[in-house]
Amino acid sequence: MPPQAVAPVVELDVQSSPAPSARSRRRLWVATGVVGAVAGALVAGFLLGNGGTAGSGRTPASDARAGAASPSAAPEASTLRDGTETGTGTGDGTPTPNGTDGPEVQANSTVEPDYVFFPTHATSDCVLPDKKDTTGRTFSYEPDNAIDNREDTAWRCDRPSGRLSLDLGDATRLTDVGLVPGYTKTDPDGTDWFYKNLTVTQARWTFFLNGQEVARYTEVIDEPGKEMAWIDLPSAVTADSATLDVVETGNPDAYFPYLAISSIGLANDSAV
Repeated sequence: MPPQAVAPVVELDVQSSPAPSARSRRRLWVATGVVGAVAGALVAGFLLGNGGTAGSGRTPASDARAGAASPSAAPEASTLRDGTETGTGTGDGTPTPNGTDGPEVQANSTVEPDYVFFPTHATSDCVLPDKKDTTGRTFSYEPDNAIDNREDTAWRCDRPSGRLSLDLGDATRLTDVGLVPGYTKTDPDGTDWFYKNLTVTQARWTFFLNGQEVARYTEVIDEPGKEMAWIDLPSAVTADSATLDVVETGNPDAYFPYLAISSIGLANDSAV
């Protein structure tokens, strides 16, 4: 398990004024005796001119402090267990596709399509900053990690939902699509990152050809595992790009509240 990060504690150094000396106190009493009568007259005139608010406890100094700009009431950024600083809002900024979510299709991790390939490029506005594993190696979590067909890399998002935009290159016929619904990396000391992150339980696939939406399906993954979770598209789709929106996640007791996808696969069974 990665070491638990501890948020730094900032202590405020409050400066206190030194107590006046005995000689200073004597000078203060003399000055008070000289100006006492004048001060009394001024106070009386001030109270009469301000409606007799002696019992209000307000002073010019306190009024000035009340009118000054106060510090922001928003909570400070919190530090999660792997040291990532986050704000207080959830606002994932994931665009909502037009229309419905599309028909639901149950995922199957035992399917082995005949011809599997991968998108040429992936982008996302949701990327977790680089982190170190238990060996001290630094890993990045860029979207292209989800299409490199490697088990020890992943796209990780610093929130529970997010979108991947996928470039398929040319117009491509698809019969199956799939994803590995978590981070399948295991460190040499046995640390299993799959169960330390959120897992995908529902994802929305939207397919485009020449910028126009041509199909949309929702993949339902009841029991996320480390294998590719495939869905057999109800009908073949020809597309040159796609978006993958993660709309639901599982493993609520994950050590890190982050979304992760280790791999995305595409298949065209008619290509063999």
